Amino acid sequence: MKIITTVEKNIKEPSIAAVLPVQIFTMLISITAMFIDNLMIGQYLSDAALAAYGYTTPVTLLITAFGGMIGNGCQVLASESAGLEDNNRFNRIFSTAAVSGIVGSVLIGFVMVAFPIPVSVLLGAASDETIALTAEYLCGIAFAFPVIVTVLIVPSFMQMRGGRKQLVVSAVMLIVLDTVFDFLNVLVFNGGMFGMALASVFSYYISFVYLSLPRGSGIRLSVKAFSGKLLKELLRYGLLYLVYKMCQVLLGLLMNHLLTKKGGTEYAAANSIISSVNLVTGSFPSGFGSTTTMICSYYIGQKRIDKMKEKLRQLTKLSVAVSVCITASVLLLAPVLIQAFNPETQLTSDIAVFGLRCFSISMLFNMLNYIYKNSCQSLKMLKKAYAVCVLNDLLLPAAAALILMVCAGINTLWLSYAAGQGIATIVIVLYYLHKKERHRS
Repeated sequence: MKIITTVEKNIKEPSIAAVLPVQIFTMLISITAMFIDNLMIGQYLSDAALAAYGYTTPVTLLITAFGGMIGNGCQVLASESAGLEDNNRFNRIFSTAAVSGIVGSVLIGFVMVAFPIPVSVLLGAASDETIALTAEYLCGIAFAFPVIVTVLIVPSFMQMRGGRKQLVVSAVMLIVLDTVFDFLNVLVFNGGMFGMALASVFSYYISFVYLSLPRGSGIRLSVKAFSGKLLKELLRYGLLYLVYKMCQVLLGLLMNHLLTKKGGTEYAAANSIISSVNLVTGSFPSGFGSTTTMICSYYIGQKRIDKMKEKLRQLTKLSVAVSVCITASVLLLAPVLIQAFNPETQLTSDIAVFGLRCFSISMLFNMLNYIYKNSCQSLKMLKKAYAVCVLNDLLLPAAAALILMVCAGINTLWLSYAAGQGIATIVIVLYYLHKKERHRS
């Protein structure tokens, strides 16, 4: 299979109005099926099953971290290549990313299938029932890992080649198919947690087949075009995303262990529900961050820094409005959102409603920090980007969680996200003001 060096569709200059909605929507592709799984588990299975699903969240974060690491590197390199109109390099980047993603995801999936019980215990499952249920789900969902990773890589290239409509249709297909297959699992086949996982697997593969159909984009996969040099560059710029997701994994593990030891199954089940809602609301900061990377890298490739700064100001203003609206909606609709998961006990429901409201306050800070971090990445200021990442997504929220646990009790634990990420925003603002003052003097 040859690499195509000329394309049927010209690369178009990215605009916020065109790129941002698709970036947010395609972020949902990698998590929508898992969100629906959790919804169905809450409706038709037990709180133990719901808690077991919550224990698998770090694994979900791990596989999306791997795919996102490669995809994030693609956003930087592919967008710069698009700005330079280098079609040959553009396609070589795609082939290198796709081959690396598929091979790596197969290896991660093998570990889940080969060692499900030890992995489940490591994730925090304590009782025999939750360990068995967690292992059951892991053994099934592992088969979807190659597609999940590939779906995180493809959008960077399709956005630049006029494939936005195809991305959206594929996401809708995934949502519909997984809902149908989950209903079949619980109402017809009684497949339990393994059946829920397989429903996601089938949904991912069918929607991916549609996404892979040729549409004249000129993007072609070639194993021969794999480049170790390009892979090194992808990992260099994509490593920030891996660090970001690993911070989330570690923070998630800390929360799971604190809630399980201090609160029990009800708190673990409530955290599972909150994590699932966050998968959806979290697509907005991720979408804004990815749009930041794509647009900044494109204009850097064209050496139009003033245009890049203008776009960043527009994105920042828009992010404030969007985050305020989402936070207000979650605060108001929290009881409705939680009841959609049909918690087994009223205690689980009450904990989840309060926890979700506490968690939602962090949206504005997280989104602003995400935009700043990704702009630093595109500008090659990687030390700043890593510092913001570690502070925002691990160290400050973890410190806040431990302090709140001791001083205010377990029910306030979800406030740690807003407290930690809010402090991170303050640090960024103070740094920016200090730098501006030094520049004036």
